[in-house]
Amino acid sequence: MVVSLACVGFFLVQRACPYTGGQDKTSLSAQPSALVPQGGHVTLRCHYRRGFNNFTNFTLYKDDRSHVPVFHSRIFHQSFLMGPVTPAHAGTYRCRGSYPHSPTEWSALSDPLVIRVTVR
Repeated sequence: MVVSLACVGFFLVQRACPYTGGQDKTSLSAQPSALVPQGGHVTLRCHYRRGFNNFTNFTLYKDDRSHVPVFHSRIFHQSFLMGPVTPAHAGTYRCRGSYPHSPTEWSALSDPLVIRVTVR
């Protein structure tokens, strides 16, 4: 009886608190470069490819937790075009992907990617 209740409790917690930080780690890249001239554009792409686990949805985070309205609670598909960039866009970014078979489960955060904004 106790084991059954524990299993039911575990199941309910898993549904209420989606699993994040899986073993699968994404990587974040910037195209054409992480060094962006002020007023320019950069495409951020969250990658993961191993077997059939290809993330098509991802979310972006800025490490300094400054408010970047375009990222707040948004899910992106494959890539995000950022620009025209301002000095406020400079900083350290990370991403995580959702699993195609379970969109409420998210991968581990990517390693940091530093975006630098240069003055022309």
